[in-house]
Amino acid sequence: MAACGSFKKTSATRRSDLLSPGACAWIRSRIITVGLNRIKLGDARAFIGNKIVKWPKNATRVKLLFWILAAIGPSVAASEWTKPEQQALAPGALGQRLSDPQQSPQPSTGVINFWATWCAPCVKELPDLLALEQSLGSAGSLWLVNVGESVEQIERFAADNPAIQWRRDQITVGVGFAEMRALALRGLPSTFLIRDGQLIARADGVRNWADPGEQAWIKAQLTAPR
Repeated sequence: MAACGSFKKTSATRRSDLLSPGACAWIRSRIITVGLNRIKLGDARAFIGNKIVKWPKNATRVKLLFWILAAIGPSVAASEWTKPEQQALAPGALGQRLSDPQQSPQPSTGVINFWATWCAPCVKELPDLLALEQSLGSAGSLWLVNVGESVEQIERFAADNPAIQWRRDQITVGVGFAEMRALALRGLPSTFLIRDGQLIARADGVRNWADPGEQAWIKAQLTAPR
């Protein structure tokens, strides 16, 4: 897969696989200025979010940008909670249940996490997300919304990772990059808190879901009176 390069040195059919010179310059300047382990997550995700909007039809480029983010920011701090740009989910926004392709989930209260099997930070935090769900008890449920992959890919991933004790009915498929843009998602993983059908908080990036303080805060948000 091509990455940085000159548009003048490639055929027209391959230009879409290259990052623009401006994108390459941005990445190089950040690496030179602060080093691989000190790149700010917010800056990188904002840059990638802009590229998702500008490149709506090429999943390869979007995946490349996500890969770059994972490569240049392995030691960044956890993301912060912010207010969602939307307050409600459109019908079908979360795709279809893996356990029942004819059913689109309509979450009421809980945690909605967007992930993919090729996203290393997503996979790493799955066990902690499941631990979070256990800590919530009846306060809320967990939905794992896969982005851009087939049922076969998810089934193969599940077979290769039996230690991840998820339930088929909490996994959804059929969400693509168009749906990500509609929700203003800037990358993966991304997470929403939903209460009584209303989106109340979002986090772009990884968090320590197994932390008792984090779990208590989330539970308080989900059970707070409206």
